[in-house]
Formats: sequence, C-alpha cells, structure tokens
Amino acid sequence: MSRICYISNPHFINNRSAGGMGTKTSAVTKAWEDSGIHTIEIATQDTFRNAEVDVIICELLAINDFERIEQLSKDLKAHDAFVFVYGSDSELLRWPGFAIEELKKCVDGWIANCKWQLNYMQDFQLPVLGIVREPIDCDLFRPSRTRGDTVLSGGNISTAKNSEFFIELFNNLKTVETGYIGSASGWGNPDYKSLMLERSLKASVDVFHGQQPANKVATIMGEARFFVVNSHYETCNRMGMEAHAAGLEIVAGPHLCFDEWPNAHRFTTLQECLAILNNFDDADATSADNVEFAKENWSYDASLGQLNDIIRRVL
Repeated sequence: MSRICYISNPHFINNRSAGGMGTKTSAVTKAWEDSGIHTIEIATQDTFRNAEVDVIICELLAINDFERIEQLSKDLKAHDAFVFVYGSDSELLRWPGFAIEELKKCVDGWIANCKWQLNYMQDFQLPVLGIVREPIDCDLFRPSRTRGDTVLSGGNISTAKNSEFFIELFNNLKTVETGYIGSASGWGNPDYKSLMLERSLKASVDVFHGQQPANKVATIMGEARFFVVNSHYETCNRMGMEAHAAGLEIVAGPHLCFDEWPNAHRFTTLQECLAILNNFDDADATSADNVEFAKENWSYDASLGQLNDIIRRVL
C-alpha cells in the first residue's frame, strides 16, 4: 500500500461550482483509494508539507500561482516523498518558462492524461513516466434499455470551450431533438460574455438541461443517441468520456486528443457536422465498442491499474 498526497486547488475540493476539476478531484479519491491499495490525502500547496506520505501528486491547475512557484519548488524538494505532476487540460502550454524550470528542480516524474499530452510534455523535455487516464464511474454512466435520437453536447459554456460552435450547430440542426448539459457557472463567477453565450445557447437548443448532478447527467445520456465534442482546449473531455460509457455515438471535432477515441464520425467544419447528424445511419452505431473502450481505459479499475504500473517503477 502507498500513501499518496494529491495536491488540488481549494476551489476544487468540496465545491459545487468547481466544474470538471472538482469532479476529477473527487474521482481520483474514489478510484485510487476505495480499492484499499492506497490511502489518499487531498491537500493544497499550503497544507501538504507535513503530510506523511510516499508519493505526492501535483495537479497542474492547483499550483499555477507563478509568484509562489519558487517557494513551492523548495517545499517539494525538501519533502521525502516521490513527486509527480499529473497534468490536466493544456495547462502546461500556458506556463512561463521560468515556472517550468522551477518544477523541473523538484519533480521526479510526470504523468500524462492522454497520448497527445504525453507527446507535448516530452517536447518540453520532461521525464514522462506514462499515462494515467482520468477516472470516470462506469457503473453510473451506462446505456439505457431505450434511447431516442437526441443529439447531446455539454460542458462549461465559454469561448474557450467553443460554445459559439454549438450555438450555430443547434440553430441549424432541426431534423432531430437537441440537448445541452452544463452552464456558464460551472466554474463559478461567470463573466458577461459567457452568460450571453449561455443565453444564446438556451435559445438555440431544444432542451437546455443546465448544470446537473452526476446521476441526472447519466440518465440524460443513457436515453440519447449522439454526443458531439468540439472543444478548443482538451486533454480528456470528461463529459465525452462519460458519453462513451453511456453508449452514445461520438461525433468528434478535429482536436488531436479525440484521435484515441472509437468515434462514430469526425468532422472539421460545421457543415460536415450537420451533414453527419442529418444523415445518420443505424449501421454506423458504435455504442457497444464505446462502452467497452470506456471500461478498459477510463473506469476506476483501469485508472487504478495505470497508476499502480507507474508507482511500481519508482517505489
């Protein structure tokens, strides 16, 4: 058994408006600790120093206060634990060079969330030890016995998440019912532009579900047919992963991280996406493959196994 300290952001810990990062913080605890193989202590960069643990895993989005990065580097280097960085989103691409150099002084190994992220981490000449997929609850997200032809999408509403695309998509897609799960408040304190995007999205979609708890999201997904993903910034897209587990057919945009998925269709333009959804064929269904892929790659057991493979290499 290993004692693990997972450094998250105070906003991500037990906060209903923490978006996908709050869900991730909760999910890694359940996936990695409930097995009984590890103990997980959730901490912040201000509270980890006295943690009696074997491994420290730093979430990049929890340590991106660059004015404090030098002190954090010293504190991590002084700790006896083996230090990992577990990246999320495209955060590293936004870091200034001096901050990355500070992390290099104290971090023993890096963990990627997908192949695309692993490749760009290596471009920074970082010692990447492997991939640990962000865990999702495949017991909660699963196909319903009955489903319609609804086209779903979801996530935080903002320009960064390419919400303008979904407004256009739903305004032009009238042959099937459309639905959206999420809001501009997913991370708390939404800005004016995101709230205006939410208003436009509500007007363009048939059913605007808004922000929902996980069990409600699972029910909505289980009864739909398609899930469209087309974010600008991704290294996993939790909701798209959950849609796989729920057995939806995935229609994915051009982002490289979606290359690893068993997608029903890919597109690069709005018109291509509309053509796919207006002319779907039952023979294109990939729901069974998606469910199996989710279990093998993103389930709690799968993520735990991936983490164990890396820990065995260093302890």
